[in-house]
Amino acid sequence: MHGLPNLNNKLFILLCLFGLTTFSQKVSSQKGIVILDTVQKTTHKSIDKTVKKQPHYFQQKLDSLAETDISLIHLNQIFEIQNDTVSKNLQLFKTDAVTSYYADKFHGRRTASGKIFDNKKFTAAHKTLPFGTRLKVTNQANGKSVEVIVIDRGPFTKGRELDLSKAAFLEITRGIKYGLLRATIEIIE
Repeated sequence: MHGLPNLNNKLFILLCLFGLTTFSQKVSSQKGIVILDTVQKTTHKSIDKTVKKQPHYFQQKLDSLAETDISLIHLNQIFEIQNDTVSKNLQLFKTDAVTSYYADKFHGRRTASGKIFDNKKFTAAHKTLPFGTRLKVTNQANGKSVEVIVIDRGPFTKGRELDLSKAAFLEITRGIKYGLLRATIEIIE
């Protein structure tokens, strides 16, 4: 919805419904990419002509606005249900897990799963979790989280629970100079 006014802005919706401004858009359902996006403005004269021809014009537009408002509320409820469903598919694995990141020297090497390690992908190493396990790792200091897939074994430093790729680590912290963080690890089922 880039380039269009915020649809929650009721003033804009009123202007659209009263004919001061109209817009149309078509959105790809897969990635949310705006394919067509147009905005048109009309003059007060054209609105006056419409009102004279159709005296119930404004009442129809207000009724339409009420229906739009109800539709938006219904959509919000659907999104809340989906978010609850996603959170139910998480199984807490460990809290206060000391988490670090891979050194650059491992980039391009073969992992224990046989895959080539790439520091730019969102992957992780764990001592016992099966390869292919999807994890949600949340930095307890700032609440930021990232999803990773276990493709390797490690870390082999005492007291550490998880090694993240550099890309995943940077997603949830301020920088690599903070080489360790405490995280909550959840398994995504």
